[in-house]
Amino acid sequence: IVTQGQSVTNGISAAIVSGTAQAVLFSAAGLPSGATASFSPTSCASACSTTLTIATLASTPSGAYTVTVTGAGGGITRTTTFLLTVTSPGTGTVLGNLAASMQPGEWRELVTNNWQNGQITNTPGRPLTGSIFEFTDEAQWDPVNRKLYIIGTALPYGYANQKWIEYSEATNSWSERVNPPFYIGFHSYDHAALDHSRGHYYVRVVDSRAVHRYSFATNQWTRLPDMPLDNVTCCGALEYFPEIDRVVFVDTFDGRFLLYNPSTNTWSVQSWQTPRSGPIGQIGDITEYDPVNGVIYFGGAWGPTIPATHELSKLDRFGRVTKLANSPVRLASDGSVQTVDPVSGKFLVMNPNGNTYEYDPVNNSWRIAGTHPLGNPSDQANFMAVAAKIPEYGVIMAASFSVGKVYLYKHSRR
Repeated sequence: IVTQGQSVTNGISAAIVSGTAQAVLFSAAGLPSGATASFSPTSCASACSTTLTIATLASTPSGAYTVTVTGAGGGITRTTTFLLTVTSPGTGTVLGNLAASMQPGEWRELVTNNWQNGQITNTPGRPLTGSIFEFTDEAQWDPVNRKLYIIGTALPYGYANQKWIEYSEATNSWSERVNPPFYIGFHSYDHAALDHSRGHYYVRVVDSRAVHRYSFATNQWTRLPDMPLDNVTCCGALEYFPEIDRVVFVDTFDGRFLLYNPSTNTWSVQSWQTPRSGPIGQIGDITEYDPVNGVIYFGGAWGPTIPATHELSKLDRFGRVTKLANSPVRLASDGSVQTVDPVSGKFLVMNPNGNTYEYDPVNNSWRIAGTHPLGNPSDQANFMAVAAKIPEYGVIMAASFSVGKVYLYKHSRR
């Protein structure tokens, strides 16, 4: 994602399949008007990597574009594609102005309309104390419609206590969307994903093989073919992976990925490519897409017979799984807030103890990066907050029912 007039980078790798190393020359096609591409280095001897920088003008048309990168060498040519989304800067909005005024490490309250101290997240079953933020840390930012989406349910369980809400940057206001015509289950966990290039919003139903897709163009819900799960558990986690154009369901109980192809309307299965000692967990699994490094972080969770885990791994565009350094605190969608800094690609955890923990993918290490204002409850399950990255502004937007406020957080300088 890049804002008009700015630049964005993407890492490209070349690998030897057979034979000897050859020099590979890179090129890019499919750019929108006014955009240019440069590679550093322009060529390299595989196995190697290069950094693609795409620069845009203020006049570059907004929209989604499929960019094709070609590597040629030794008489062989190979291509890969990725989605480039160009967005307008949104100047003059309350969100944009606040983000532009912030310094790295700073939290600032975003005063919004109709938030009502978080009461818009209440449901009829518990009109004052219940919130759809229970047992989830999820929110999805849509850079095309400039909106934030959150879906969830609150105790007591039931369709009447389900809500889908949105925040609009244009009006700086919160509102309720029309509820889906199906019950998503007793919590939303990490079961929502957004493909902004197609305008599709995905929701997995708890304890089932069902995933539904909403089209913002037609305002219609469609149930996908059932996921090919061996064991149906409550959780797992859902995420859209732009680099491979797949919706990824991380089935941590059976140690597999389920990959949905929007073009063919089919699922495929991929097992871990690294040995594992057993299931990571059953409840509260997490996934977070990293737009800087082009990977999905996944892990966390716990279960009746599995203690709360600190385990974190990543999935790259080639299907490779890498086990990363364990988090110093538990990872779970129902007990902390996990997100990714859209500037540095560092994985962040806002824990109920009040600290923000940072995972640095370069050094494979963790540190305490500061504190956060999202609440410090004695019961981790009552840490009712969600977060989403906003790459256009280089900030994270977080909403907390526990303290009744909405915040922006700037982790790194552009």
